[in-house]
Amino acid sequence: MNHPEIDQLADDFWAMCGGPPPAPRDLEPHLSLVAPLFVVSIRSLNADAARDWLLKIGIDLPNRSWPQTSLHGCLIAYRGRGAIFVESDLEPAERRVIVAHEYAHFEWDYLQLRRAAVRRLGAGVLPILDGTKTPNEIEELAVVLAGVPLGMHTHFFDFDRDREDWASRYALELLTPRHAVAGLPLRDLVETWGLPERWAVAYHSILAQPARDFASNFGL
Repeated sequence: MNHPEIDQLADDFWAMCGGPPPAPRDLEPHLSLVAPLFVVSIRSLNADAARDWLLKIGIDLPNRSWPQTSLHGCLIAYRGRGAIFVESDLEPAERRVIVAHEYAHFEWDYLQLRRAAVRRLGAGVLPILDGTKTPNEIEELAVVLAGVPLGMHTHFFDFDRDREDWASRYALELLTPRHAVAGLPLRDLVETWGLPERWAVAYHSILAQPARDFASNFGL
């Protein structure tokens, strides 16, 4: 996805919120206006802690072997809704970036695929996507060809560089739009726009050399 498309997506997001807030921007108070998504803070976050929290509110996810590494943030999406889990001890600047990054994955890797499947296959495909209906062979093939994963979607770790690159680009465009920050000194990305220092250093370098790869610069 190129810059104009990402720019437009970010503009559309803030338009649905009534316009962008002043810097430093924070998506978290606005997410429920834009998507069926909420944010949960958990201390000592890992995949099981996220699943246990969902179980306490009556959401029993399908069994799956998940990594048990400590996490700064993760995404779990199921039946059209999603939850972003964030380590509660994160600094505010780091939290803003993590929430924006996980929202980007929810929008692009989950919601957009569901919308595309409904456009191509009709609303009757939703029970199949959600795992509440067993598809016949033809339906299963149609869903596979549409590129939509069945059942639960998670984002804990992703070694697909293109996906991480896109999520980082979109998150940063939401928080620090290029048209507003290109050419600013590094300290303004930190002090005014509220980026964590490691993100600010990488982003400042990328703004100066747009062809550089986002994912590798951010250590993703």
